[in-house]
Formats: sequence, C-alpha cells, structure tokens
Amino acid sequence: LNDEKFKNNLAVNNINFSINERAPDANELFHAKNNSTAMMRHVGNPNLSSERHMTIEVGYEGMLMGNHITGSVYYNDVDDYVTTYRVSDGTYDNSVNDARVYKNVDATIWGYELSVQNNITNNLSTTLNINYTHGDDDTQNRPLPQIMPLSGDLSLEYQTGSVNYGIRANFADTQDRFDSRVLDTGRTGGYTVYDVYAGFEPTANVRFTMGVSNLTDKRYATHLNTSNSIDSTADRVDEPGRSFWGSLI
Repeated sequence: LNDEKFKNNLAVNNINFSINERAPDANELFHAKNNSTAMMRHVGNPNLSSERHMTIEVGYEGMLMGNHITGSVYYNDVDDYVTTYRVSDGTYDNSVNDARVYKNVDATIWGYELSVQNNITNNLSTTLNINYTHGDDDTQNRPLPQIMPLSGDLSLEYQTGSVNYGIRANFADTQDRFDSRVLDTGRTGGYTVYDVYAGFEPTANVRFTMGVSNLTDKRYATHLNTSNSIDSTADRVDEPGRSFWGSLI
C-alpha cells in the first residue's frame, strides 16, 4: 500500500495503490442446487482461481466555492474475476444442461464517488451524494452483471440543537449496460423518489425520529433487484411503496 497525502489550509488529497486477492467462497466452489428445470440449477466450480485486484484511487477533500467536497476516483484491474455463466450462453437451449455455473474472467472496474455539502444558513443545509460504477468483462467483451448505474441522493435539511426536519430525493439513472444471460433481468429505467423526515429530542438523552419513505408511492425497482416470477406486470421485484417509519433512541 502506497498512501501519499498533500495537506494545506484548503484541501487534503490522497493517492492509494493496493494489490489484494479474494478467494472464491463456499457457494462459488461447492454449491449444488438441482431442479427439474435446467436453468434453475446452480453448480459450483472447485477449480476456480482466486481473484487478484490491482487498484489505484485518487481522493480529494476540501472547500470549493463555499461547498465542502469529498470525492474519489478509482480504477480496479482484476485478474480471474469470478462470474457466472450458462452453458447455452443465455439462449436457454433445452438440448444442453443450462445450469448456472462459475468461471474466471479478466475484468476492469472503475468509478467515482462525490459528496457536496453546502450550509445555506447556520441552520439550513443541502447535501448531494453521487456514485457511479462501470464494469467490463474483458475476456468476453461484455458488461459485468449486477452493476448499479449512476445513483445518489439530494437532501435539504433544517436543524437546530434539538430539532431537525428535511426532504430527500433518491435517484438513479437508466442502466442499459447489462448481461441478462444469468443475473441481470435486463434494462432498468431510471427513477426519482422522495423521503421526508423529522426528529426532535424531548430530553437530553432521548431522540425521536419519524418519516415517510417514497412519499409519492412511486412504483420502481433498482437494477440489482431479482426477477419477479409472481407479478406478471413487473419484470423484477419492486422496491417498497409509501412507507411510514419511526425510531426512539
């Protein structure tokens, strides 16, 4: 690990370089699930090699035009990345054993994270969080499965010593880079949903928080959600609709 930091009165920059390995887990090596339908079978591969990750990351934290900014950009070159495939390569040919199995491929994963906070007044602030990941299966020249698109949240919050309340927009872009041969259901549409929340401290040691998630009761699903075999009107399992919650600590 090589970590070099440059500090001044405005910002902290860092560069990290790492090399690490991940051994295949028990499911990837030995899991065996039989089913009368070939495509529902799941078979491990005891001959898998360990993944080897070589990663470089550049980060920044500081003030820019009155905003507190934290961000990083990373690039990860992976040898022997463990991924899944089917014998028919997604054609679901009934003449072959189309079980879900594992293999090693070379892959490239890169992305970025960004957080921007601005104090509009002493009590009112806004925060933007964004993250993005791009994954490629270099061996088969196709996108890696189960990669979220650009997503994040934007919040506006009012806070005093004992009370806070705010609104938050959670969003994701359309994901049209997918591999539907095994894990991905297909293209995923973008969405924006809204949450509202409030909290107060009736005493110094007690805090009550409550809120409403998905305020407009929007129907949506994230790219990582599994396919929906129950509801014929949906291609994957939806996220919860309007939900009310509270906590006392």
